[in-house]
Amino acid sequence: MNKDLTLADLLQFIRKNIMVSIVTAFVFSIITYFVSSSMATTYYTYTLSYEVVVAWENVELSPSGALTAADFAENQMVAIKPRMKGTELLNDVIKEAGYEGAMNSGHLSSMISLASEENVPIINVTFTSTNPGLLKKLAHAYSALAPKYVKREYCALEPFEPVRYGGSSSTPVKSYTMSAFVLALLGILVLLYFIESLDTRVKTAAEVEKKYEIANLGIIPNFYLSRKSSYNKYGYQKGAGSNYES
Repeated sequence: MNKDLTLADLLQFIRKNIMVSIVTAFVFSIITYFVSSSMATTYYTYTLSYEVVVAWENVELSPSGALTAADFAENQMVAIKPRMKGTELLNDVIKEAGYEGAMNSGHLSSMISLASEENVPIINVTFTSTNPGLLKKLAHAYSALAPKYVKREYCALEPFEPVRYGGSSSTPVKSYTMSAFVLALLGILVLLYFIESLDTRVKTAAEVEKKYEIANLGIIPNFYLSRKSSYNKYGYQKGAGSNYES
């Protein structure tokens, strides 16, 4: 293939190979769809919220204002989060939910995420798992036990919103399939172009004129196309077929 690639050459190459590329990419996307569907996972969530209540009667703020009430409340929220995923609390949650021996605190901790809301002393607790029944029991057990274990000298947890179902999300099979089709199509075109670029043979008279910038005065046709051609039959009748056997 000519190294001086033009837009016309590129369009001609795409037009010549587009059908093969589309069919191959389509097959690849179908395989991706079935593999993704067989491995698809649905995650369920349950959420509950707590309010961090500060016992201001036990707090002595700095007279100079170095430690404000807002700063103190924020510090308490930061300090209280590790306790909300403490081993002792989680083990009792597992026991309360009836799954003692079936899971451990590390497993439960990986199912829990904590997020605080901006400018308000609210902490949202989200449980995520592929087992909605297990998740619901754990969330309700946690809701009952967490305030008892997280209570501190200066602050405590109080239920703000009860346990509620947060919905579900599944593996985006359609997105994976479309991405696989597009990537396969582009990859196949690039691969075919690379393979064709390795072929440096001159295949047409137009390529000769383009490469050497000279006009063709004439073209010698290739009469020996196949044994079914009329010229070839004539050669065999005259005994000349043996000249072409080798």
